[in-house]
Amino acid sequence: MDACKSGSAMVALATRGHGVFTYTLLEGLSGKSDGSPKDGGVTLRELLSYVETRLPEVSGKHKQQPQYPVADSRGMDFLLAMGR
Repeated sequence: MDACKSGSAMVALATRGHGVFTYTLLEGLSGKSDGSPKDGGVTLRELLSYVETRLPEVSGKHKQQPQYPVADSRGMDFLLAMGR
């Protein structure tokens, strides 16, 4: 389900007390950022890529001004979360 298209993203943000950055970060950690290969895990770089792409979209729709994250990643990628 795409929360932004369904209009439920702001309801989810309000009821959970999160801002758009945290909402997007948690969305990515829940597995939506699992990229190539689709292995059920979320790595740091997959999450960074997801947030960099998704945050401007979510914030632009719900705050009328896109928010752009700033990230700097060096060294090896590593696993942050595994799907159930």
